[in-house]
Amino acid sequence: MKILANLGLAALFVLALAAVGTAAVWKFAPQYVQLADEKWVGHHTGKVRRAIVGLREQSKTDPKGAIAGLEDLTASLTDYEKADRRYGLRRQALRLLADLHFNQKQLDEAAAAGSTLIGLDKNDIGTRLWFGQRMCDHGPTLERGLSELEALFNMLPEAGVVARTYIKCLTAADRPEDAGAALVKHATRMLRPEQAFEQVGGTWQLWWSADGAFAKERRIDIKALRYGEITALGFELPEKAAFLRLDPPMNSRLGYSAPRLGIFVDGGQLEVPIPEGELKLNEMYMGKDALYTMGARDPWVSMPVPTEYQDAPLHGRFVLKADRLPLWIGEAAGSPAVQNMIADLGPGSSVGDMLALAHAQSLEFTAKTSQGNGDEPR
Repeated sequence: MKILANLGLAALFVLALAAVGTAAVWKFAPQYVQLADEKWVGHHTGKVRRAIVGLREQSKTDPKGAIAGLEDLTASLTDYEKADRRYGLRRQALRLLADLHFNQKQLDEAAAAGSTLIGLDKNDIGTRLWFGQRMCDHGPTLERGLSELEALFNMLPEAGVVARTYIKCLTAADRPEDAGAALVKHATRMLRPEQAFEQVGGTWQLWWSADGAFAKERRIDIKALRYGEITALGFELPEKAAFLRLDPPMNSRLGYSAPRLGIFVDGGQLEVPIPEGELKLNEMYMGKDALYTMGARDPWVSMPVPTEYQDAPLHGRFVLKADRLPLWIGEAAGSPAVQNMIADLGPGSSVGDMLALAHAQSLEFTAKTSQGNGDEPR
């Protein structure tokens, strides 16, 4: 009995040492805990991740073989739910499988895989949009796709990305009256007429450079602050700069008056002219009176900092007034069906006036960019 008691005390002593060691690691060297966690997670997810990458590559030359491999893979992942490490990979595999079925015109199989994917998370707006649009691309599944998008639109009529996708599919299906009614409903229910719901939480980026060459080491993320129609992008750079580059959120569709740049000096704010003729633009448009992004993956505008402000780090903000609508609304408002609806709304209708103004701004933009005077998006 004494031997057993001593063995028990020894075991407790070892456990105590292990507990103290674990607490010490957590407190003084947490990076080792993170490394252990990453290694453990990688052990459980790495094999599946590599399989998905391989099947994606295989799909480029052997789509049928890739589909067979993905069906086996998704079947093996059936039991993984939201809290599991492999849940995200299960979603990736299902989406790739559905896409490949759609590409092969195997519509029943595509709908089954897509429905399984949506069933995992009914609140995944992006996946529901993708699925509805893909079904709208094929005649036999068109009605089901429109029904999916209609349900999503009725739930979130103020969401610009939802309204745009639904209206686009209705227009392609030659249903101009339904598309017009959806546009009017969207304009009526928008949280703010100048912003689509998809950009409210978007993150902007500000880059700076001493020589015009931008690197990710000199970049900060900026959360836009909203004051009614005003969007403010405050920043404070850690070093002086000769060039700035402003990146709107990826894939954003925005309409603003041309931004103003202010810097804080001696407790006050000075407005700094933005030299329109010296701007460099990528996948967006900025003229004297307007700034537009049009859904591109990498929109940005760069500009030189005036010489008198290059001697010290900049502390300032860009200010944009949202008195313009995204271009897609103005383009959609030009259809005869919408024009008739605007006329039926009558003078003084805020929605009718909003859509008429959006259409006029769209025509103005088209006229300016068709002149070939250097203001075109680049």
